[in-house]
Amino acid sequence: MNTNMAISIILDVLVLALVFFPVAAGIRKGLVRRLVSIAVLIAAAAAGYFGSAALTPSVYDEYLRDRVQEVCLRKAEQFDPVRLSSDALAQYGIEMSEDEIRQAVAESADAVHYAESLAEESGLDRQQLEKFSADLSEQLLSAAPESVKAAVPEVVPKLFGAELSNSEAFEVIQAAARSPEDAAVYAEEHYARPLIESVLRMGLFAAITLLVRLVLSAIFALILRAGGSTIETADRIQGGLLGAAQGALEVGLLILIVHSAESMSDGRFAPQNLGSVVFLPVYKLFFN
Repeated sequence: MNTNMAISIILDVLVLALVFFPVAAGIRKGLVRRLVSIAVLIAAAAAGYFGSAALTPSVYDEYLRDRVQEVCLRKAEQFDPVRLSSDALAQYGIEMSEDEIRQAVAESADAVHYAESLAEESGLDRQQLEKFSADLSEQLLSAAPESVKAAVPEVVPKLFGAELSNSEAFEVIQAAARSPEDAAVYAEEHYARPLIESVLRMGLFAAITLLVRLVLSAIFALILRAGGSTIETADRIQGGLLGAAQGALEVGLLILIVHSAESMSDGRFAPQNLGSVVFLPVYKLFFN
């Protein structure tokens, strides 16, 4: 079973559970307890949302940033666009200094323009120029994303299936042409950090929400138990209906968490690509 399928199954089960259990609890415990439960859910969700937003950057900086930067630098050192360009030119019997290549990279708008500028300066005829430009730009644009993706902890690309656009890939090429350190900074700030923080925030959101909910639920349970009351049939029906409303609220909260992860990852996490049967149709009602 691949990662996307596992996530899809988990989300589908969560949607069904989030609807079923509040309805069942509402029928069993009645209207008043469901009202309390919804109030607790809203308070816990607010604490989870704002708490995770506040804690995620500091947790990343404290526990993950140095490790990620170290991995990014190690992977960036394995990608050398200047050497790749020099080797490509050498196949045509052309020599160009590293400084000239770096200058061409810095002055170019994209990989194709960069390859064409090298070809024009080398004096190749039109047919050779087109072939050289196509081969070099394709080689660089395929190598750069793999270099950056390799710098992210293994689980993240599996979860997100992320790709770099050609413009982002060329920014990696330009950074790597300056130095491995510059490429590592780009990989960490523009790729690794957003993806890792999106996963981290989902985890913190869930943990804080659960903790606050457990504490508040325990407090209100003691208060209601001390008061004591008999639950009538009508009260159970109202509790069940209110439980359905709570279930819808909790599913909405799950959708908000997933969409938040998509936003924090700059769109690289795409829930629409999941094979979910229950969650995805509901998600698309709000975010297509």
